[in-house]
Amino acid sequence: MNRVDALLDWAVGLRDKAAVRFEGREITFGELADRIAGAAGSLAGRVRRGDRVGLYCENTPEFVVAEYACFWLGATVSPLNRQLTSAEVRETAQRLGLSVVLADGPLELGDVPVLPVPDGTGPAAAAPPPPERMGPEDGCLLLQTSGSTGTPKGVLLSYANVVDNYDRTYRWVGATGADVLLMALPLYNTYGLNQGINLMAVTGATLVLHRGFSPRAVLRALRDEGVTFFPSVPTMMTRLQAVADGPITDRVVRVGVGAAPTASQVVADVWRILPNASIRLGYGLSEATALVTLTHVGGPEEAAGRNLDTCGRAVPGFEMRIDRPDETGLGELLLRGDGVFAGYVGTEAPRPVEDGWLRTGDMARIVDGELVIADRKRDLVIRGGQNVYPGEIERVLHELHAVLEAAVIGRPHPDLGEVPVAYVVARPGHDLHVDAVAAHCAERLAGYKRPAEIVVVDALPRGATGKISKPALRERDALQAAGR
Repeated sequence: MNRVDALLDWAVGLRDKAAVRFEGREITFGELADRIAGAAGSLAGRVRRGDRVGLYCENTPEFVVAEYACFWLGATVSPLNRQLTSAEVRETAQRLGLSVVLADGPLELGDVPVLPVPDGTGPAAAAPPPPERMGPEDGCLLLQTSGSTGTPKGVLLSYANVVDNYDRTYRWVGATGADVLLMALPLYNTYGLNQGINLMAVTGATLVLHRGFSPRAVLRALRDEGVTFFPSVPTMMTRLQAVADGPITDRVVRVGVGAAPTASQVVADVWRILPNASIRLGYGLSEATALVTLTHVGGPEEAAGRNLDTCGRAVPGFEMRIDRPDETGLGELLLRGDGVFAGYVGTEAPRPVEDGWLRTGDMARIVDGELVIADRKRDLVIRGGQNVYPGEIERVLHELHAVLEAAVIGRPHPDLGEVPVAYVVARPGHDLHVDAVAAHCAERLAGYKRPAEIVVVDALPRGATGKISKPALRERDALQAAGR
């Protein structure tokens, strides 16, 4: 097997059909296959079977070409957040053992080679070799996540993982070759990879690809480009509803909402824009490859009287149970199935699997067979659908000698869901200026990770063991916010 096989097949049967639409350009399945082959030929001398290749690229057709060219050559692809600084990419590349990074912009990574992202349109250095034949245990994707300590981890997904989960998703969400998929989610995330590029590749659907999320551009695409399937996160819907004057189309659009807790208000926002939308709510995580549970809410009439707090039932191939539930049924969610990841890379943290069950760290209940998520992992902040790990920000804050202690928590935000807020304590005898701390964060952290506010305090609350108490800090922050 090879991930490129499906696209090569569509290039035979659907050679002149649009595979990708991007900023006024259209690439057919035949053209896409030719570009992937050209890129594989140009990379053949630098990328080999088993290599881990970083892909530092915006949401463009070149991302698709480079990803599948690497698959062609048998490499494990590690998509990198395009918002990361050079310092962050360098640390990630070294930690994950990347052989090379393909970049669409300037990047200095020291000992790790950097090559331009190939677009496959120019003359290749050589004809590509036949696509590598990969086995179930071979590495396919190396994604980024983190544990409760904030220490970054690489999540290795095998071919078996991806075939079991990615390649069945189209049946679960009802996607077909007749669909037009709108993708404005980042492609470095398993959600975007699965329900964007992969749905196009396995079904022969057309992918309308956006470089990023612009509410007005997405509204135009939903109205004018015949979109029938739109994977999203709640923040997108909140922002779309805020700029839309009213319904933009009466066409039936299947809307997926995931990657953050979903409130009834978000579903109502969808129907204000797309009154005939058929909504799917889901839950997933990188360590389980992608999609774990799903429920079809349907349209307003079908949803009448339903509890919209559920994430649905486990998709085929997964089992779920609650570990040590309390009297209300709340406990840690455990998962078992072929989608459970192969292992962590770049960390000594053990794979959180016991007797075949993956410990998710998420607190949940199972009610009538359906999953209800009660809380997130202990310290995780989800800012507009993007995971922000407080421990990573705290390490950057501690690089400043004037910072004695630092703690980062999530603060509720009406648009983004949450934003990170940093509380810092000055080292005795040192002045701690907020502007200087913010400038340091701007230099060392991607924009979405930077604290929305930096608060200098005399001391941080502590628990009985002497550790900083983040629950108490959240309470303090909420009280202060309420008093403003």
